[in-house]
Amino acid sequence: MSKPIVLILDYIAYTLLGLLCGLFFFSQYFNAISLVAGKNTIFSAEILVYGVFSLLPVIFITISMFIAFYKVRHLSSPVSSCITYSVLSAFTWFIMYPATLMLQEKVLPMVTPIEQLERKQELSGGYFRKINGTVYYFIHDTENDSADVVCLYDSKAPNDFAKAGTISVSTNSEFADFSGDFHDPIIKESMEKIPYNVSKIFDFYKSKAERTWDTGIVAWLFFCSFGLALSSLYSLIRVSSWKLLNSFWILIMSCFIIWFNFFYYQPVFSIIRTAINRFLFDPSKSNFFMENEIELPLFAVNMLLSTIMILIGIFRTVSNKNRSF
Repeated sequence: MSKPIVLILDYIAYTLLGLLCGLFFFSQYFNAISLVAGKNTIFSAEILVYGVFSLLPVIFITISMFIAFYKVRHLSSPVSSCITYSVLSAFTWFIMYPATLMLQEKVLPMVTPIEQLERKQELSGGYFRKINGTVYYFIHDTENDSADVVCLYDSKAPNDFAKAGTISVSTNSEFADFSGDFHDPIIKESMEKIPYNVSKIFDFYKSKAERTWDTGIVAWLFFCSFGLALSSLYSLIRVSSWKLLNSFWILIMSCFIIWFNFFYYQPVFSIIRTAINRFLFDPSKSNFFMENEIELPLFAVNMLLSTIMILIGIFRTVSNKNRSF
């Protein structure tokens, strides 16, 4: 079987396998954040719909890395494989990703909002819950976003005796702010050590892609510089005679590009980002890039990284050919 066909089959297999495995973990994660102490989890087909649209962006971002891993071990047919890989990358970022975003815009309004699914069950009575240093005993199940409780300890008034009352558990309450992504703070306390930073990074990219696509095709083309940077790491499949080292470099550089594009938009980098934009653009005048949420400095960095990776690949390919003569 020719290598281009194998690459296409690998592309399809990774997409399907990634969806299947991802849906399993997504359903477990969703059950965790919506779980209520003392009650069974509720499964709904709508969860799978949200899972598919949450997982596809992750697959689109990482698929070039896994195809490159495959090519590290199978270096035959370099020209046809490179062309096929380039076509698949363009297909991912210019057809599959936009098609997914357009389909999402039509499908998600037809299903129950995910916030309602996460808080579908009422919080159970008969349990102690600690919220911002205050311990509450929930007498009954919550009803209409309120709970009958007994306050057993309040860090702000430690000498007060237990007192009964009613607290709000609505999405805008102090209770919800403390619980964060979790519906029940008891579940949050038991899962605090689980690292959620990785999922937050991909959540950021999902939201960023949606905003960019809504802004317009030009903004999307600039956003695709991120995809080009990731796809250019294919050039590292021959950077060393050690295949394991090649895979290592592809993994490290993929993580770096994903992290850097995420870090660029974080508050800690805002001062530098603002300074660069003020240097490039006059704040008092209307600017096409700023109005369309296009970060020209980030685009330039992605293009520079892509160029460097491609030049490294060309140089290593040429040098390997010269050695064979």
